[in-house]
Formats: sequence, C-alpha cells, structure tokens
Amino acid sequence: MKHYYRKQERLGLPLGVNITLTCLYVLWAFVPYLTRNLRREILLVIVAMWVLTTFLSYPRWVLRPDKFNVIVLLWITYIGVSLALGRGLAEIGNFYNYICFFIPGIMYTFYKRLNRKEVNRFIVFFALLVAAVSVITNIQLLVNDPSLSKEITGGSGDLRHFYASNTNLGSFSWAQTVVILTGILGGLYVSQDKKVYKFISFVGLCCFALMVILSSSFIAILSLVVLLSSYIALRLRSKSPIFSIVIMLCLIHFVASLVIFSEFYAGLLEHVSFTVGNPMLSRRIRAMADVFWGRGGNLLDRSLSGRLELYWLSLKTFFRSPFFGRGMVYADDYFQYGIGMHSQILDDAARYGLVGIIVYSILGRYLIRWIGRSSTFIKAFNMNVATLVSVAFMALFNPFVSTSNGVAVFLVFTLWGDLVSTDAPPTNLDSAGSGPAKLQGSKC
Repeated sequence: MKHYYRKQERLGLPLGVNITLTCLYVLWAFVPYLTRNLRREILLVIVAMWVLTTFLSYPRWVLRPDKFNVIVLLWITYIGVSLALGRGLAEIGNFYNYICFFIPGIMYTFYKRLNRKEVNRFIVFFALLVAAVSVITNIQLLVNDPSLSKEITGGSGDLRHFYASNTNLGSFSWAQTVVILTGILGGLYVSQDKKVYKFISFVGLCCFALMVILSSSFIAILSLVVLLSSYIALRLRSKSPIFSIVIMLCLIHFVASLVIFSEFYAGLLEHVSFTVGNPMLSRRIRAMADVFWGRGGNLLDRSLSGRLELYWLSLKTFFRSPFFGRGMVYADDYFQYGIGMHSQILDDAARYGLVGIIVYSILGRYLIRWIGRSSTFIKAFNMNVATLVSVAFMALFNPFVSTSNGVAVFLVFTLWGDLVSTDAPPTNLDSAGSGPAKLQGSKC
C-alpha cells in the first residue's frame, strides 16, 4: 500500500484517484456486509467520479471507446428502454445489479488500454486481499454456527436472515465468486517459481476451497470439482489425450449420477451424518443431504429434480418467444411468467431471446480473447481455461449475475490474465511490470 502511494507522483493524481475508486468498488463487491448495506447513491458517486478521472488521466479512452464498452452501453440502454415501455417485470434493484455486473468489464478496458503492469498487479492483489479477509470471516461464522450455511443457500428463517444480514456472511453468489478466485489463486500457484509466493497462494487456495465446502452450496462445490477436473484434463491432454478424455467423461458421469440417483446420495449422506461423532461435521453433512431430499424450502428451489423442472420451464419460454424473449423478468411466480430463475444462461435466453444470446456471445468472445492472451504461458493458461469452464458451469446451473461475480470475472480475472500474458510471462511477481509503461492505446 505504501509502495503504491509513493508512486502517485509518477502515476499522476487523476490516475491515482481513479485506482483508489476502483479499489473502493472492489471493496464494496467483495465485502458482503457492504454489498448489502451501502447506499446506491454512494456507489453512483464512486462510478461517476471514476469516469471523470479516466477522462482526466487518459482522454483517449473516452474519446475513442472500446467496442466492448459500446456494446455494453447499447445493451443496457435497450433493456432500460424496454423496461420503461412496460416490457418485462423487474424492480429497479434488479436493473441496478445487472448494470453493476458489467461495470467491471468497462473498468478493465481502461486498464487494458492504459497498459501499466504495476497498476494491474496492485488491483489484482488488493482484490485478493479483500476477498481473503471476507473468506476468513465467513469461515469463522460457518464454523461457529454450521446452520448459517442455509442462509447462503437461501433456506433460512427470518430471524436467522436478520442475524446474517448484520454480519459479513455471503450468499450463494459470494460462494461462486470464491470459486472463481480459487481458480485465479490456482493460476498464481502454478505460475510462480518463488517458494514464498507458492506457499501464500497454497494457503489461500486451502482457505478459499474450505469456505466453499463449509457453505454447503451444492452448485459452488460442484463447480470446484469441475474446476479441478478440467485443469487436470487440460494438463494431461498433451501427454495422454485419451486419459484426459476419460477424466472429462468421468466428470460428466458423476454430475449426471447426482441427478439420476439423488435419493441414493441423500440416504447415504444422511446415514453418514448419524454415524459421525463430530456434531459440527454431522450437521454439515445433513445440510448436504437436505439438498438431495429437497428439504428446507420450496421443493422446486431445493431439490435436484425441481431444479431440472425450472430449467425446462425457461427453455420452453425461449422456444415460445425465440427472437426477443419476454424482457427482463424477475418474479417468484415461476410458472406464471415462465422464468425458472435458477439458470442464468437459460433464464436470460428466455428473457432476451436470440438477441440476448448474440450479445452475450459477442461479450463472451471478448472475455475469452482477453484471457487467451496468456496462451504461451501454458501453466497459467490451463488454469485460466479451467476457471472459464467452471464459470460457464455456474452460469448454466445457477443465477450468476451479481456484483461480486462481475468484479471477479471482468476485472480481477482479466487483469490476472494480463499479468501472465504473452507480452510479459512472469516467472515471479517481481518481474511482472517492473516499471510504468508509457500511456498507449491498443486496438480492440
């Protein structure tokens, strides 16, 4: 932190303020208590000041906008106008969260154009530090009271919800964010030669994975398995392509068996929970069994068979309105509006139709291209691709649009990709961005 502020004179005051505002945005996204309680007006001021400081520090970014930014702004305008004309059903908070999901992508295009490695490195490690603090507080809360995991998965009562909302306990979207950050830490671990960095990243990996497991978030835990399996398969594909294919087939078989034989797994977990002597571990295993049985809330929300029904509901709505969809709809009455609310990809296909699919495909192509710049540094590249696979898995089987996920994917993940890019593949962190680069533009 002191090292960063000593560079303010070289960075320039507007850019220094801009980086500070970005850190405030990250702080808001990665601290669940602030995400729930910070007033929207304060965040709007932060974003407005961020845009102003970008113009003061690098006017060319504003005068010659990135194509990604143009597409995002046009898309947000289209959805806003549609809502104003009465097409769709969403609260202002839903639209607000949707915008906040894409803002980190706009932030990244600025730092990509700026092309200063030391700035990218500072933002990435500041974000990981903030996330680590939140992860540790979540672990402490979940260890002290394992039943709080139901607050993360959305099945707790009003009194427990009131208690959890006044702590730093995250939601299921925070558990997803931790999975993404686990992938980034994994890339940090495999790409470093210095033992101290390997040790720090390994400890971080263990803590982040532990928080996901303690959360009892079924999709988040599965995503962690997908992340690890994908990395192993990618790592082995050059040495043994057949073995790599076998690993992926085993993963697909495992996920399918969880759905087909859900009652068997539920009974097995419940039996294990009664035989385990540790009360905390017993409650944790029973919470996982409840997911398979469909206990603790709406059967459609909690059971695997119910989720499949909700996925199919969104798919049928897409087939009925394939071109423009039903508009931005967020409603608890799933069957009345035809939106299952449990798969970001399928739900948004039903909301926005083929138009939305095309826009998402274009934005996804930008994201893949940004991350793909680390392709020559094969160790980090394998982990980055595995992380992208886990992101796609979470978006397919759960709601994914949230501020923390937006920051993790569009800002931290992409900046991390730049740090291990073909321009400067580091063997240790000290060699990445040893000095400030000249301000320069880049084609988008």
